[in-house]
Amino acid sequence: MKIRNLHAIGAFFILLAVLASFFFPAIFRSKIVAPLDITTTLFAPWSHDANGKKPYNHNPTDAVTQYLPYRIFAEKSFREDGYIGWNEYEMGGYSLAGNTMALPGTWTMQLHRFLPFKDAWNLGIIAEFLIAGAGMLVFLRSRNLPWIPSLIGAIAFMANSQFTIWIYHRWALSSFCWMPWVLWSGTSGFHWKSPSFRQLLLPVFLALALLGGSLQHMVFIVVACSCLIAGSIPKLSKTLKSTPYAVGWFCAFIVALGIAAFAIVPQVQGYLTNIDIGHTRGGLGYKHGALQPLLNFFAIPLQIWPWLVGDNHSIDGWRLLKSNFMHLAYLGSIPMLLGVCGLFIPSMPRQAKWLVVVGLLIPITPLVGPLYHRVQLVFLLGAAWMFAEMLAALPRITTTRFVKYWSLFVILIGFFLLVGTCLPQRVINPIQNQVVAKSLQAAEKSQFGNDPAWIANRARNWVDRFSLSNPRTAWTYGLLLLGSAGLALSSSNGKNRQYWGNLAIMGSVTLELFTFFQSWTTFSNPEQLRPQNQSIDQVRDLAGTSYVYQGHGKSSSADTFAAPNLLSLYNVRSIDAYESIQYRTVAMKLPESPPEQLLTLAGVKLSIQRANNAPYEGTVNWPIVASLAENFTVRQNPEALPAVMGGSDSVPQTVEQLMPSLRKASEVASVRETMNRMEFDWPAGAEWIRVAQNWHPGWHWKADDGPWVAVQEGPDAACWISKPNSECRHVELKFFPRPQWLVLTSISIFVMWLAFALITKRPRIGLPSSQTV
Repeated sequence: MKIRNLHAIGAFFILLAVLASFFFPAIFRSKIVAPLDITTTLFAPWSHDANGKKPYNHNPTDAVTQYLPYRIFAEKSFREDGYIGWNEYEMGGYSLAGNTMALPGTWTMQLHRFLPFKDAWNLGIIAEFLIAGAGMLVFLRSRNLPWIPSLIGAIAFMANSQFTIWIYHRWALSSFCWMPWVLWSGTSGFHWKSPSFRQLLLPVFLALALLGGSLQHMVFIVVACSCLIAGSIPKLSKTLKSTPYAVGWFCAFIVALGIAAFAIVPQVQGYLTNIDIGHTRGGLGYKHGALQPLLNFFAIPLQIWPWLVGDNHSIDGWRLLKSNFMHLAYLGSIPMLLGVCGLFIPSMPRQAKWLVVVGLLIPITPLVGPLYHRVQLVFLLGAAWMFAEMLAALPRITTTRFVKYWSLFVILIGFFLLVGTCLPQRVINPIQNQVVAKSLQAAEKSQFGNDPAWIANRARNWVDRFSLSNPRTAWTYGLLLLGSAGLALSSSNGKNRQYWGNLAIMGSVTLELFTFFQSWTTFSNPEQLRPQNQSIDQVRDLAGTSYVYQGHGKSSSADTFAAPNLLSLYNVRSIDAYESIQYRTVAMKLPESPPEQLLTLAGVKLSIQRANNAPYEGTVNWPIVASLAENFTVRQNPEALPAVMGGSDSVPQTVEQLMPSLRKASEVASVRETMNRMEFDWPAGAEWIRVAQNWHPGWHWKADDGPWVAVQEGPDAACWISKPNSECRHVELKFFPRPQWLVLTSISIFVMWLAFALITKRPRIGLPSSQTV
């Protein structure tokens, strides 16, 4: 076997070993990669039994209130109907396929068709980390870079901070895990007369990246690819020479959009509805004032060694710079250093420079409003590439002055930490007390302001980090020393020194990122996905098929029973929801109607609130029917309407006709019901049927064996069906998240393009024989 093949196998197994060490609890101890302790320690009614315990990482609350519930609903929809369609349990009903933040089109969603939830969730995450690492390894090797720099670049990108911080949300990981493969297939140029197989794979990788991202991350993909096009232009005077390259990217995107259209179109429709109802976030400009871009600029060098500024186990020191520790872009100190320094080396690839510059600078422009700091993913992609190029070229481009300056910087950090270690307690105590006081003051209006002891402990933890007596600080500074020693050795001319220097850098980078991963990621017991509670069972029994109102937006998370979305996990239909994409509801359709009428028309039967809080608007006259754990009370709507009703008069056309018609109507029992279907016999004498859920153009119905017809939208934004003929006996409703032709078009484009690629070129992903080993 050739040496280069042995190196390829060895590098791949090292990647696997690194990945296995990161996910050891999930792979070998049957844990799930999820912060499920958030539910049981922060949210009522489970927090009642927490005994003061706090979650390991409280920041990703969206994971347990949005993204895990979404996958649970998607799995239920798959099992019942074979596709991702309608969620009847939140917001009065909305399209799962139109949730732009939950990645309905990503390939990992398909794992929920046939695997248990834990295995589908874990396998998807681990596989995407491996795709990212293997892709970067293949790409860097395709550029004739040595194996060790390529492997370190792969590890750095695979375990970068944005993948880790947003691991449960999965937007960053699911989309940008494919970007190294996009680089591999698209940076070598487009050969129009004789395209290579890897060039023909570009649209497929682009489609996978688009399907794996939110609409926002799809923009990041476009930004990254635009950087590659811009980087292909050597001079402005030679722009026209790069036209074939730009045209190639344009054609690849057209094919990719065609492949991904089945998922993108419903998401765009959902986003447009979201905008139409006025639910917008992140406009152009600076959320934190005019100083934000300046302070964000000064935050950039701190990301090279970010361990003192704050993380999820301390207060957030990044806020002093108008930033946030969840904005951190980090892939190891030496990769960060070389990734930025490569900007000033003429021989480094222009495309990587464009990725680094654009990824760093967008967050200090007004575009940070709509794009957020998450756009630094573009920087991380370019920095991992640049680092490997720099490390391979260090002996010929590095001066002793550069190594000395960096060594001096590392020594200064050590001296600063040593001073912090030697300070007497009488000096430290006043500083610590002041930090604690300011932290408590800043947290008064936060959702955690009701726990000052916890906030004070986090503030003290932050102050303690500025000392080598803190184990975390001593450990990370030791890794910085190891990486710096490796940098010095790698800069020498001796091959043996370079080898050991590269190994030292690989060790420091892997351990730095492992430390970061361990501090942010929670592994939980799978049975905590839906922790049982008697109060939840009580609410489900009282609600039946009607909706529950929790006053979302009118009280804090601590004052909300089973925080929005969690109650729905127990098959309780909730009119509330915390989602980035909202849908038009009865309340939005009839904003001028009395609150009591709105809740009744929305199908609300119960409201749940703190006993010592004033009743929600519209529920004042509802009698209390139950008391729940943690001092919550349940009120019942005396005029609650059944979920499905049939009436004998004409279909109401105005708001004024609604309530009189509904009061005379009768309940209709369903014969069969799933996430996306409802069947019932047409009631004798009825002229119409009303379903108390949000109307959506995807809902269709048919009478007996007749054709599918679009469901009507009533004046209350609910679903209405008019009797088609006197012989109608049976009615079926079905939700179509997208037109069938759109699915067939996407499948056809994918099959035809793959067939074209296979016919045109035989697959050959081998490495050039001239590569350095």
